[in-house]
Amino acid sequence: MRKLVGIMTLLFTVIFAPGVSADTQTPTSGFYLGVGGSYAWENFDNTTGIDVDNTWGLNAHAGYQFMKYVALEANYDWLNDFDLKAYGRSADLTLQTLMLDAKLMWPIDPVVPYVRAGIGWMWADLDADGSTSDNDFAWNLGAGVDFFFTKNVSLGLDFKYVWGTGDLDDFRYTVGSLKLTYHF
Repeated sequence: MRKLVGIMTLLFTVIFAPGVSADTQTPTSGFYLGVGGSYAWENFDNTTGIDVDNTWGLNAHAGYQFMKYVALEANYDWLNDFDLKAYGRSADLTLQTLMLDAKLMWPIDPVVPYVRAGIGWMWADLDADGSTSDNDFAWNLGAGVDFFFTKNVSLGLDFKYVWGTGDLDDFRYTVGSLKLTYHF
């Protein structure tokens, strides 16, 4: 039993000690860059009875933290095929967004919760019998939390609601991302 407690204590210390060391002070300004994996839950404006499956995706983001509480972030999301089925036919819908977000943060070392809001561009590619593409403005609102393992490395969980405008106003979804970020 003592060995098990000792091993668990050692593992806990190795895993969480970097997050609570004196070196963990969260950044108050500077550039950051990261990548992540995503999962999207569709909320399409679907009045025609089309069945749509959720999908996975990838995220890349880069930003600048102006001060302890404010950052500006560009983020790119690529969402793999949403599978659409209706009337015995199927199609795949791939969505991409490039957004510019304002982030308001509240650092509680080593955890940094935040809210975000932004505007950007959405691209949609529908592959049924032939490929159809369109693009238009999009918006997003979200919230998340970053956990800093060191002053330069954080792991974050981010959720945002995204909706298109114009010809893409039917495409709305919630996306959750697990993101690894390096802070310069």
